[in-house]
Formats: sequence, structure tokens, C-alpha cells
Amino acid sequence: MYTEYKKPFSDLSKIKSLNSQIYVLAGIHKKKMGFDDVLLLNQEGFLCEALSSNIFVHYEKTLYTPALSEGCIEGVMRRVVIDMAIDEGIKVVEAQISPQIMKEAEEIFLTNAVQGVQWSWGINKKDISIKFPEYCRINCKTGIIMILNKLK
Repeated sequence: MYTEYKKPFSDLSKIKSLNSQIYVLAGIHKKKMGFDDVLLLNQEGFLCEALSSNIFVHYEKTLYTPALSEGCIEGVMRRVVIDMAIDEGIKVVEAQISPQIMKEAEEIFLTNAVQGVQWSWGINKKDISIKFPEYCRINCKTGIIMILNKLK
């Protein structure tokens, strides 16, 4: 988790733009620490997104993702996962999410349009870091269906 700087949020936060300073700094941290990805917090200390992906947290039979009002990018795969989960009868909540939920979550995965779905295997109670074994990088619809079936 990258905590040195937090992502400010406003009506413009959900739009991809050239303002990438937070992502550059988080990318340097990711490389320095040897992580595959890092999570960004918003200015209030709540989960926002990963360096290049949206985050989903499955906890107590509900799929949570940060609300757009929390500063995350409105990703294409984010919308696809939300719509497919709802179609499969999985409760989805877009909300303000405390990073502490990750210590108790049943599943955590990231999505983006290029890499599809990425399960997170490296999150533990002492060190919240993200490491993705090559075999868990699953693309598009197949990966989403596998995850949604597992969450039911």
C-alpha cells in the first residue's frame, strides 16, 4: 500500500488525465519494494484504486469497490465486473472502504482493460502488498466468470 501521498478527489478524479504525479511516485515505491502493484488511498485515507487498476474486495458475501466519489478512475472493466456480478445475483456495494477490511476479506482482485482480472495472493495481516503469480493473470470474461462463481 502506498501511503506517502494520498490521491485528492474531486469531480475530475474519475477522468483519466495527464496529471500523473501520484501514479509516478507510487510506481517508484512499487519498484523499490518489489511489488507487482500498490494500492492508493484517497485524501481521507480510504481505498481508492491500485496503481493501474480498480480494486474489488469480497467481504461477508458482498462485493465492495470504492465509489467513484472516492477518487477512483471509472474503469471499463470495473463497470463490466459490477454489471456481471449484479446479473449473477452477487450484492455489489460502491462505497467508502477502509483499508482495514483487506485484513478480513475473503477475496481481493484488481481489474483493468489491458490485463483483465488479477487475483491478489500476497495480502496478509502484517504486510499489505500485492504479488501476482503468473498463473493467476486471467483475461476478460473468463476471469470474471471464474471469480463471480467463486464468490457465490
